[in-house]
This record gives sequence, structure tokens and C-alpha cells, in this order.
Amino acid sequence: MDKNLYYTAVELTDNLKYQGHVASTISLKLRNHKGKAITRSVTLSTPTNLLGVVYGTMKPILQNNIDENVPYRLLGLSATGLKHFDGVDIPDLGDPDYLKNAKKERVLDKINKKMGENTIIMGKNII
Repeated sequence: MDKNLYYTAVELTDNLKYQGHVASTISLKLRNHKGKAITRSVTLSTPTNLLGVVYGTMKPILQNNIDENVPYRLLGLSATGLKHFDGVDIPDLGDPDYLKNAKKERVLDKINKKMGENTIIMGKNII
């Protein structure tokens, strides 16, 4: 399920970046084979469109709410509390490396935009 979460987070953050938005709330929706839905939301301390933040925030939420013995037919992420991204990342006081990681991700985004999707990815994102 981590792999599915990762690729869903990539799609969500790519869409946010393309539209020029940041989100303050990320929601996870799971639906099992019987149709029972589980929805969990997290309000972020700093609005973001960064993959590292979205995936890193939602991974423990997924792990805490999934039963490995139950098959799931849906895993989805959504973003709310959208704001226009003005190109300036606001520091997150809870994460001293936030600005450094944001800068790395923005550089990778520029390279991938110029050279082609997934030309370069961060090693920690290989699943």
C-alpha cells in the first residue's frame, strides 16, 4: 500500500504544482472490498504542494488505519484549503530541514519539467 500511497501523492502534488496551489489540509480515503470507507484528514502547519511533506505526513496515517488482512479497492488523496502559491516556501517551525528539502524538490521539479517527467527523483522516493 505504501507504493500506491506514494504514486497517489505524486499525482496530487503534481496537480497542485501545475495549478499553482498549496493545500493546508490533506485527506486520505480508503475503501475496502466490502465498500466500507475510512477517511482521515490532517491539517498541515504550513500549506504545501511538496511531495515529501504530503507523502511523509500521510504514510503514518495510512499505516495506523490499514488492516493488512483486508483487501482494499480504493486509496485516494485529496487536498483542501487551497491557496495560490506565490513561489515562496514558508518555514515550518516543526521541521528545521523544511526549507532545504523544499528547495531540493523545487530544483528537481524544474529539471523534470525541462528534461521530462521522472528524469531525476530523490533516492528516498524509490519504492
